[in-house]
Amino acid sequence: MSKITAAITGVQGYLPETILSNHDLAQIVDTTDEWILTRTGISERRIMKDGASSDMAAEAVKQLLDKKGLSPLDIDLVVVATVTPDHPFPSTANIVCDKVGMTNAWGFDLIAACSGFIYAVYNFFYLYRRFSKSHLVLQDPPHLVLIKLHPLHHQK
Repeated sequence: MSKITAAITGVQGYLPETILSNHDLAQIVDTTDEWILTRTGISERRIMKDGASSDMAAEAVKQLLDKKGLSPLDIDLVVVATVTPDHPFPSTANIVCDKVGMTNAWGFDLIAACSGFIYAVYNFFYLYRRFSKSHLVLQDPPHLVLIKLHPLHHQK
């Protein structure tokens, strides 16, 4: 089996503007900022008031492509690892492809929570071996990673 050399060449995130603090949450349910903070380390969370996972992903993808100087047409594959897809069908990955104009890409969702990122990376490498694609986008809302696989760097 040959070894694949790959590099994560870009990381981008998107956070909705609306903030729900622990203090805000304490106004809704019986809790305190101190209780939440000491048990979880969380002091605030971001809330998407209007929109869906694909809206966050599309914004992050656009920012990442701009930062890396890539065109949407350079992307070959989009994988969305999430437990909050827009719909069961079509996949959120395909919706993101449409919103960003990645017409050369195909995509699919992996419905996986905590292990979703690792599961998606494993699938990327498997697909790379089979199809030799080079620009892949992995979206784990609200985070985004661009993986650049280098086909000339195969090692035995």
